[in-house]
Amino acid sequence: MLDATILKEMSREQIRSHMRMDGRLKLAIGFNMVLLLLILVLPNLPERYPFEIQIEPEIVPLGAKFDVKITFKEIPASCTLKIVDGATGREIESKEFSSISERDVVASFIADEEKYSIGLQVARVEANYGEKSVVRETYFPITTGCNISALIYAKPSILHLKPGENATVNLTVKVYDEFNQSVPDAVVWIWTNLTNASLYPNLSRTNMKGETYVILSLPPGNYTKVVVYVTVAKRGHPAFITHIEIPIFRKM
Repeated sequence: MLDATILKEMSREQIRSHMRMDGRLKLAIGFNMVLLLLILVLPNLPERYPFEIQIEPEIVPLGAKFDVKITFKEIPASCTLKIVDGATGREIESKEFSSISERDVVASFIADEEKYSIGLQVARVEANYGEKSVVRETYFPITTGCNISALIYAKPSILHLKPGENATVNLTVKVYDEFNQSVPDAVVWIWTNLTNASLYPNLSRTNMKGETYVILSLPPGNYTKVVVYVTVAKRGHPAFITHIEIPIFRKM
């Protein structure tokens, strides 16, 4: 049989052994916690770049001017800016800066309806630092362009017709935007409330002055007015609908 002294010594050794095990366990748990935090936090830390890209305005209406500003923390030997279609990856236009001496460079573009599409676009900058190149991108949206409107001018604006007499009216449709600027190459559809009237052409495009011309031919009839309807549209802009009434007075 073991005496009491031996039992006490064995108990103390077991306690010290458990304490050593608990210490190693705590150290392992602590190490794993630090490792987990590094795994979770490091990917979310902002990546450090030697320059920043800013688009002004942040949302670009189709047809509007916009600026791409590049601010350098470290000035490169040169850099290239490309505007890329976000959906297709197509390069729309680019600008090169072969010599840079300032912290800020600005490139101005026009979101031309013939080049740009509504949706996300990419401003991609590649800066050359000797043997190292740094590429960074920022996204910006192209939205629907400004509103367009139209005015219809009729000559003559009032008809005085004898019974059985036909008539011809010269129509001018002028399309302009909300800044009162002419809108060239807008599509113009035109029709009337009279099924037997004719319009030529009933589908056309505006010229560089934002105008198109249509001839309205009216056969004899007993109607007291003719209503001319016009819809104008241009890619990337909201469509616009308007009309004009041409009174008809009968002469005896």
